[in-house]
Amino acid sequence: MVTQTIETPTADPAEAQTETEGLTPTEQVGVEVAAPEEVPAAAVPQVEVTEPPKPDYITREEWERERKDVADRAAADALEADRRRRQTENARKAQAEERAKARIAQTVDTVRATLVARGLDPEVATDESVVTAIDRVAQERAESLSGETLDSVDGAWDYLTGAVQELDDAFKPAAARIAPKLQHFVDTIRPQIEAKAREGYIAESELPKRVADEIARLNAKAREGQPELVRPAGAPATSSVMSWAEFKALPEATQLAMPDEQRKAIIAADAARRRQAQ
Repeated sequence: MVTQTIETPTADPAEAQTETEGLTPTEQVGVEVAAPEEVPAAAVPQVEVTEPPKPDYITREEWERERKDVADRAAADALEADRRRRQTENARKAQAEERAKARIAQTVDTVRATLVARGLDPEVATDESVVTAIDRVAQERAESLSGETLDSVDGAWDYLTGAVQELDDAFKPAAARIAPKLQHFVDTIRPQIEAKAREGYIAESELPKRVADEIARLNAKAREGQPELVRPAGAPATSSVMSWAEFKALPEATQLAMPDEQRKAIIAADAARRRQAQ
């Protein structure tokens, strides 16, 4: 037997690598791939991007910042107003002091000139002595005016409160100034006084009913625990009249408010009971 060997040609790996260099993966495999079709621009949907609307509210940080700005401006305005007020007040006080000093100096000069003209030694009539004399006279005059003012107030107050019936002419100016304030005070406290007075007030038309209710309540309380009397059929109904002892046990205000007919009925019933007892 003869064995024949057939040699199959094999590709050199180096040559195969050289042949496949520069080819795409598709070409290396041997599959043809179609190029992508071009899509017209009109067929692509257009998406419009719109900005979101601005909200009407503000954030917490913006609110806090705005509130702080408002508070700072208010504080600054208040400080500026206070500074201006104090500046104006200080200027007014300074002007008043200057005017007072000028008046005092003018008065001192006038008094000194008068004293010197009447023969007083100029060295004795110093500024200190003249100011001291003026202060003494002014204090006495002020005390006198103050006493007269208090007397006028007392007289006007006595007339307005009804302590006196006639008003002296000297007290009329004070009374004219005090009367509106006193009337305002009376108008203010009058509703409170009337509300307090109405708390325990009972109308006169309601007194008989309240007295009858109170008498019925006392009679019912007196009958507690006692057997109820049953009136036989056909027997005349007897009117229940309060006894004299029960009448005397009532408060004095209830007794006075009781109608005269009811009081007379009680007295007559008590007299009948006494006659029966005899």
